[in-house]
Amino acid sequence: LFSEAHFATLDAQLTAWWLILWAVDQLRPSDNALVRVAILARLTSAAKFTGWLAWLPLIPSRLITGERRHVLGLLVIIPVGLLTFWLVSPPLWHHPWRDFQEHARLNLHRTMSVPISFFGERYDNVDTLPWYNAVVWLFIVTPLPILILGIIGLSSCLRRRDGPSISLVLHWATLMIVRALPHVPPHDGIRLFLPAFGFWCVLAGVGAQQLWDTSSRFVDGRRMILVRAAVVAALAAGAANMARYYPQTLSHYNLLVGGVRGAAALGMEPAYWWDSLDADVLTWLNQHTEQDARIAGYAWERGRGLILVLNKSDAVPSGPARREHVVRGIDDKYPSFGIIPKLFVSATSGKGVDDIWPLVDRVAAAQRQHIQT
Repeated sequence: LFSEAHFATLDAQLTAWWLILWAVDQLRPSDNALVRVAILARLTSAAKFTGWLAWLPLIPSRLITGERRHVLGLLVIIPVGLLTFWLVSPPLWHHPWRDFQEHARLNLHRTMSVPISFFGERYDNVDTLPWYNAVVWLFIVTPLPILILGIIGLSSCLRRRDGPSISLVLHWATLMIVRALPHVPPHDGIRLFLPAFGFWCVLAGVGAQQLWDTSSRFVDGRRMILVRAAVVAALAAGAANMARYYPQTLSHYNLLVGGVRGAAALGMEPAYWWDSLDADVLTWLNQHTEQDARIAGYAWERGRGLILVLNKSDAVPSGPARREHVVRGIDDKYPSFGIIPKLFVSATSGKGVDDIWPLVDRVAAAQRQHIQT
């Protein structure tokens, strides 16, 4: 769950708020917990737009208990939560409803499509990932000890069927199900549904406790010690394995696919969201990249706006299909250029040249725009 700062300030913060929300919601005998749950629910929503999905398991996990005070508690949680979201969102202070609609529109109708490779196939917002992609990622990126303990914990929660257990399963399953829906942004591997992995860690804790408690029933003391030592070793092995990848933890793949090398051979992306762009990689790129691409890399590294102007367009056969083929070839050779706007021009005929500055203005305006996600 840990990575470098630009990752931690987004999705790790969302994961932390969501986990705390679930934990505090289990303190239901306390009346003060209602206000705390409401505040945490809206802090989760304010961390990132995905945080609004935390309401999906929060409400039914209270309804399924059948207890009147848990259901009526929603009458406190919802309005206090809305007030908290408004208070921690200064852009909404003057025109709450109008600006919230804009907030939702920017997050639900994104024009940017970042492609991803999934078992050798290319997917984007139009050609969406297979519905089972979240389950596949769970099985190939989670450290094996945590994966096994999580399966034991999930099975234990489903058998118990008590309030906290069902609530835990609902919170874990929410983003797993949302990720399976069509037209959900596919990029960055597990980053967009990271809170599900936070709850899987809780399930792993439940599984570890289940094995720990079961071992106490053994008459043979040596067998009990062996089982408990295995639990401790499993947790330590998971931590050591993740430490090997730090800070490129988004690139982690487990032994089921042969680690990151095996995953790359299977057609999975070995790195996401530039988390592996370090000094060694930049040095190698400078030594092996063409000059134009190298300059673009420098601009990208410094957070500058980029436009890719393709000259001599009159040399390319006319028609959108042919130009799409050219663009796809560029994106395949330089995957990081996929989200950069591209413009075909001809310096000889002047075709397309007049479109350069309007596009520059649009990119500059987009770069200045602040979007809460």
